[in-house]
Amino acid sequence: MNAAHSTSYCTPTSARTFPGTRVLGLALALSLGAAGACHRGPSSDPSAIGDEESVLIGPIPVLVDNRNQAQVSVYAFRGSVRQRIGTIAGLSQAAVIIPAVLTNDRGGVSLQVIQLAGGQTFASDVLVPKRGERLRLTVEPRLSASIVAVE
Repeated sequence: MNAAHSTSYCTPTSARTFPGTRVLGLALALSLGAAGACHRGPSSDPSAIGDEESVLIGPIPVLVDNRNQAQVSVYAFRGSVRQRIGTIAGLSQAAVIIPAVLTNDRGGVSLQVIQLAGGQTFASDVLVPKRGERLRLTVEPRLSASIVAVE
């Protein structure tokens, strides 16, 4: 076997068949790099309020009025993430906090109430509170009649 035959065997077929492939790949890589370099993340200037900054609303206070005789647990959930935010004794009022990790999202947050004795449950619609707002949860004796208001 001669040396000329072994060097032609090592040449990649795709480079021989499609000579513009390398140029096209290089152009694609450069355009993706330029697009990534042009993207600006959230501004660090507090006076510049855009869409991304308005999402960060922080923790949300929830005033709970439990008119049910049974003790209830209150959960906040966003998507598949659920966190217990408080347990309220029967016929009492309490203030609980929805943590910022569940509220800093455009997807909103829902509340769920579970009666500890009896097994009744209530789930609110998805709520999208704004910065500075609070929620008022009224737990009725029949949990399905409970309501949530944004104040």
